[in-house]
Amino acid sequence: MTQGTLQLSKVWQMLGTLTLAVLLFSLLGCGGEGEDRSAGTRDASTETPGPTAETGTAAPGTGIAPIELPGLEMPDQAILQQVHGKLQGAITALRQRQGDSAINYFNAAIELLPDAPVLYYYLAVGLSSQSKYEEALASLEKAAELGFCDPLKIEHDPVFVGVRELDGWLPLQDQMQGERTRQRPASQVSYRELDPEQEPAFEDLAELQTHYTELLNQRSGLLAIYPDVIIMPHVWDMLNHKMAALRKFQERELDDTQKIQVDLDLLKTVNAYENPQQTPWLPSTVEIVTRVANEFIQRHSDEPEPASQASYVQIRAEALGRDPSSITDGDLTEDIERLTAIHDKYPGTAGALFALMDVLEMIKDRDGLGSEAMATMVQKLKSGYADHPGLRQMAYKLQPYVLAVEGLPEFTVTDLSGKEWNSRNLGGGVILFDFWATWCAPCLQELPNLIQLYSMYKDRGFQILGISLDEQQKISEDDLKKWIKENNITWPIVYSGQGWSTTGVHECGATAGIPFPILVGRDGKVITAAEGATGQNLAKELAKLFGES
Repeated sequence: MTQGTLQLSKVWQMLGTLTLAVLLFSLLGCGGEGEDRSAGTRDASTETPGPTAETGTAAPGTGIAPIELPGLEMPDQAILQQVHGKLQGAITALRQRQGDSAINYFNAAIELLPDAPVLYYYLAVGLSSQSKYEEALASLEKAAELGFCDPLKIEHDPVFVGVRELDGWLPLQDQMQGERTRQRPASQVSYRELDPEQEPAFEDLAELQTHYTELLNQRSGLLAIYPDVIIMPHVWDMLNHKMAALRKFQERELDDTQKIQVDLDLLKTVNAYENPQQTPWLPSTVEIVTRVANEFIQRHSDEPEPASQASYVQIRAEALGRDPSSITDGDLTEDIERLTAIHDKYPGTAGALFALMDVLEMIKDRDGLGSEAMATMVQKLKSGYADHPGLRQMAYKLQPYVLAVEGLPEFTVTDLSGKEWNSRNLGGGVILFDFWATWCAPCLQELPNLIQLYSMYKDRGFQILGISLDEQQKISEDDLKKWIKENNITWPIVYSGQGWSTTGVHECGATAGIPFPILVGRDGKVITAAEGATGQNLAKELAKLFGES
């Protein structure tokens, strides 16, 4: 093993796909808030790239002109920066429960770019947070008129509960879905093999990486204001150009260190072809991912860390190339065996960790939570990866499996009315333990959903016990009681003023991030937790428990 290879092993980072989450979602809607930044981030590799270069000018750091965006007029960079600033202001306002201020920020962004569809969607988020549902619907209609066509963002978001009850929502939903169906063929064209000789000549790999990273960031930054079906074809195109440029660079006389650097970049680039909106993956995408991963493994099989991740990328691409409706238990079992083999061959590596986390999900789909196979896998992760930094980053995803296997820990808390609650003596009902805080934006976003579900099922045996992680120095008990009343919370709330030291937090693993709800069934067993107990996932579980269709 060369010294260069050893150095590269040390700097190898977890493979991350090109993030499609736009500015608002990454900060407001999707991620839990944890005891610290790393603990509260469900995907620590997630970054929201911003605009960095104008069409027709050289990419920063290089003297090479960027490739044009056919069919898309690039907004002025200065205006884009102002828009992103307004969105940041809106996010801060929403976090602080200042909905009217957030609406003003969104409107200011729209004044700067009145033809940007996604900005009207953001405005609808702000309006809905203030229960201005008719105005929110009108803003969504404007977004759809300009090309926004992602009804799933409204269907699965608790903040839009009131909008979905309006008569105008279903026709708008159909309109958006029809437009998405019409545009989807263009957004499905991902990998194309380009002529490497047509790519620019770069002095070194760093210049190549800077050039294409800036151009990818430029295009990805537009996802904050334009629908993904419009922007993603341009992202795929830039990935194709970068792949061709890396192939061209491979033809040079390179030393061992340079060879593995290029191969690593090829592997990371090919992994960015993932499209969460598109399952199954196109055969061309599966083919290129598999081919590059195989090439990497053949050339660097003696490097456990990167080879493990190449193996993971390869198997995952093949699995995602299947039609989800055709996947059988036999397919899942085969995938489980192949992914587990990565751990057997490269124990303790990031690729093996990714693989075992996927295995947990497959076991849940095949056998359900709490099975013997799941217990074995949980133990394998806890014993073999306890000190791996990646496991902490995945703690929010892992903890529901731990609770399902090990059961709800015993702890006793007292709510604001003085009633004592013991986690092992729940009286045979269905209960949601909800770890939350008034300062947690995702917690506040989930509130309308909880209020609606509690109203639907509280007379049928459904209970919620909110366990507040607020601190005494930031909000007193009297102020919290006032806040609870103002926000129409009618279920019991536990408050000790001790923040992350509140009883139950560490016992249940809620330090992984909040909101951290745990749904417990009549038999006292954990049914689901974390993301599985929020939004539409919680609604579906309760519908099953209480006999709803």
